Amino acid sequence: MKSPSKLLTAQILPALTLNLLSGVLITVSYLLQALLFTQLIIGLNASTSNTLMTLIVMLTGNALLRAVLMGFRAMQTEQLAANVRTRLRLQLFRPLLTPGFDVMQHHSAAKLQATLVEGVEVMEGFYSRYLPALLLALLSGAVTVITLASFDLLSGAILLLFLVTCPVMDHLFMRQQRRHIVGVFAAMQHFAEDLMDALRGMLTLKACNAVPRFRAKIADHAASLRLESMKTLRVTMMRGGITRFVSLLGTSGLLIINAWRTMQGTVDPALLLLTLFITWEAFRPILQLETVFHTLWAAQEMRPAMQELAASTATLHDPDFPHPMPAGNTLHLKAITYRWPGQHQPLFNNLTLTIAENRHTAFIGPSGSGKSMLFQLITRFIAPQSGAIFLGDEPISELSIAAFRRRISWVSQQVFLIDGTLAENLRLGRPDVTEAEIWQALQQAQLAEWVQSLPQRLNTLVGENGGLLSGGQRQRLAIARALLKQSPILILDEITSNLDVVNEAAIQRVISSLSGHCTLISIAHRLNTIAQADHIVVLQDGDIIEQGSPARLKSENGYYASLLQSQETIL
Repeated sequence: MKSPSKLLTAQILPALTLNLLSGVLITVSYLLQALLFTQLIIGLNASTSNTLMTLIVMLTGNALLRAVLMGFRAMQTEQLAANVRTRLRLQLFRPLLTPGFDVMQHHSAAKLQATLVEGVEVMEGFYSRYLPALLLALLSGAVTVITLASFDLLSGAILLLFLVTCPVMDHLFMRQQRRHIVGVFAAMQHFAEDLMDALRGMLTLKACNAVPRFRAKIADHAASLRLESMKTLRVTMMRGGITRFVSLLGTSGLLIINAWRTMQGTVDPALLLLTLFITWEAFRPILQLETVFHTLWAAQEMRPAMQELAASTATLHDPDFPHPMPAGNTLHLKAITYRWPGQHQPLFNNLTLTIAENRHTAFIGPSGSGKSMLFQLITRFIAPQSGAIFLGDEPISELSIAAFRRRISWVSQQVFLIDGTLAENLRLGRPDVTEAEIWQALQQAQLAEWVQSLPQRLNTLVGENGGLLSGGQRQRLAIARALLKQSPILILDEITSNLDVVNEAAIQRVISSLSGHCTLISIAHRLNTIAQADHIVVLQDGDIIEQGSPARLKSENGYYASLLQSQETIL
């Protein structure tokens, strides 16, 4: 399998070749201009007016053609950059769009943002500017040396010597200075991570009086970033100075040598003029390369993270030939074993369970017992290492993931809302839902009266992740969204955790109205929320320690009975 960088290079090779070809033609135009100027100046006294006019016309036509070529190359460079951006984002977003969330488990949000935004911009500059400039410097230098050597072999050899000196000096300098510039990108990432943490957790920082400490931490990272940036700038400027010095030395040195040879009468004065016009063209691509050389450093730093993300493999895949969706909605978990990557102790070991269709199954247990992880297995965000989960008689691994998830609505403990209107958030699961259906779902979720009181009603903005709503409003909005999806399986993960007593009672009535009409699965620590459940499963350390109806578990004096007694004592 090709690495992402090799794959991208292969994909953009035709556009890169066209860009390089236009650059070489521009170099040829400059060389032709040098030859024409030399003939024009030499022939001022000896040539006829017709000959001079022909040279002037040729010079004008050559300049116009070069202008067209330069415009075409500039436009083609932008097209190449857009092509690189598109293909890079396709490669990088593909792992993020897989059915599971393996990538999010191994990459922080700040690292993903840096890779997807700054990384793409850096690699765009590398492929659309640095790489063409490097190849053009090699080809144009060769064409210029060959052209000059065809008139005078010694001049061509001297020019080649100085052209080779540029990269040699650059390599020797960078080998000594490389250690001074590698820290800027790490410093930039640390600063971005802390800044993102501060923006997302500003309320918590203020509540904990931690703003001064966190501000000092960010200031330290900013100072480190500034120091590393100055080191990099110093090396960049010194390197640019060396390149320009060698270029000027080569140009002036070759002119001095040919001027001396002209005075000695060993070469024609026309060669001196040709040297004057042609030599700088050999160094022009090198100086252009110098202006984009920083993209090479940035690309070298960003490439490992981008290759790691692009090469991420999904653990969940759609089957090649999905089975038809079964008619029923009973879930069977058979001999499920699951452990976190890198962990030896399994969270679930040979777990077997049946969640009956159109019944309310509630899960309780201490924190960390595996309740939420079990839901991720059921919804196929993760896959067990062994065992199978069945929907009816069909293993869910043989079903289309999209079709299977259309059967499920999930209200998570951590509600996610897009930065848009109430209506946009409610239509997330069903874009074609009618306004009448929206109001019905809001009524069920005890939100209709509040929404009707808003000036913009359904067009009210909720802010970033629902920041303009209260915790209870966000929770009930997520419940309304799940109800609108009208899935036959509804998963409720601690949905009453942010509700007051009145709204909790209202939501319990909604749950009661759904019982018998859908396969209802819930997690709750408040036992009054699941008192009307048909079946209760008690999890502890990934094992089922008891299960049955509320009345049965109460009579068995186990975990559920003791928890019920504790809550009744508190009340």
